[in-house]
Amino acid sequence: MALLSIDIGGTSIKYGTWDNGELSYEGSFPTPDNYDTFKEKLTHLKQDYQYDGVAISAPGTVNHDTGVILGNSAVSFIHDFDITTDLTEFFETPVTIENDAHCAGFAEVGLGNAKDFENSVFIIIGTGIGGAIFINKQLYTGTQGFAGEFSWIQKEDGKSIRDNISIVEATSKYKEATGTEIDGPRLFELRDEGDELAIKLIDTFYDSLTRLIQNLTAILNPEAFIIGGGVSKQQEIPSVLQDRVQTNLNHWKLAQFAPQIRPAKFNNNANLIGAALYFEATID
Repeated sequence: MALLSIDIGGTSIKYGTWDNGELSYEGSFPTPDNYDTFKEKLTHLKQDYQYDGVAISAPGTVNHDTGVILGNSAVSFIHDFDITTDLTEFFETPVTIENDAHCAGFAEVGLGNAKDFENSVFIIIGTGIGGAIFINKQLYTGTQGFAGEFSWIQKEDGKSIRDNISIVEATSKYKEATGTEIDGPRLFELRDEGDELAIKLIDTFYDSLTRLIQNLTAILNPEAFIIGGGVSKQQEIPSVLQDRVQTNLNHWKLAQFAPQIRPAKFNNNANLIGAALYFEATID
């Protein structure tokens, strides 16, 4: 079964084809600011590819009974209407939509760096902070599918934790302070070059992410945390987090509860792969 797999992100829409267990990554386009333009862009994919179904990864909480993406996200135009039915009619083929972090989790549990763990937690760092919780290798969604929406965890000042963990937010703060527009990889480069602001922003990122992992460890006690999203390309991240979490738990004499921390195997393609796996598991 050939599938068109689409990943809706806050800054770009990625797409590829999934056939016989293999992803052929095709490309991306900037995320539009309205639904009509989004569908205009999809028209080109509809015309250019042959497929038996469409698998979509999207931000937000997907109600599979109503076809509606609940909550809110950086892509506001996909929420609060039956987008599943609309896109099914548009593509004239079966369409599934699943939360992007859940898709990344499906990819890693099924084929990636979480396949050897019974209990694992995924932290997907992008425009927001997505998450997915797997207990006995089964996705835990909570009562309404909202479980794992880590972006909405509040700090003591009432702001979202994404304020300190999202690299998009960090680069925005750098631009506000210096007038220089940079991306995530450049922020890490500036840190290595001794830029004081970059050092502070990256240290805040690590402190906040370490705190999130420790809090989730106390609640869920998983075997492993998998770190995904664009920032996971920074190879230092798992080892730095492992050291920080281990040091903190040692201080509290809780070292035996330290989880393993690993990068996502599929990096930026995890959502595309997971969306296809979800489609295959859902559509007969």
